Amino acid sequence: MLLVASSLAPIGDARLKSETAPDPKGAGLSIALVARSDCTELKALGLSNDDPFLAEMNDAFDITARRFRFVHALYRASESYADGKGDGGWLAKADLELDAAKLTVSARRKKLHDPDPKPILRDTPNPTFYKYGYLREADSLCFWVRERAQTRQLILQTGEFVPGCIF
Repeated sequence: MLLVASSLAPIGDARLKSETAPDPKGAGLSIALVARSDCTELKALGLSNDDPFLAEMNDAFDITARRFRFVHALYRASESYADGKGDGGWLAKADLELDAAKLTVSARRKKLHDPDPKPILRDTPNPTFYKYGYLREADSLCFWVRERAQTRQLILQTGEFVPGCIF
């Protein structure tokens, strides 16, 4: 379930044929889609969940791949809508990824290394620009929920609340 963010392979490179999408800015780069849901690559690495730090890495790989598939589904839903084809079933796929991500985050919250997670997960005074813990938005999946609401407003014309996520 490794996610390769980008590759310098030119568009059309045979090695990346069915696993790439063209760079939206046309810069001649490819985005490798190596976020397989069957976890084949991750299992091959042998990162055991018996070790709490490796378990955290496994969760990080999982959530990163889910994030990629979630955003991909929202973009495809928007593209399908723009082509006059509704959401093409992509909103449901995004919802599946969001639901699975919630499970991963919930499980990770129960295994935090810090015995007092409040300073990093909630609204607490700190010396930064943001007056909340640095993992608050990740823990709440706020940006996922925000992007989902924005896409649903566009496609379904809902009056769904769009969270601000930063303040």
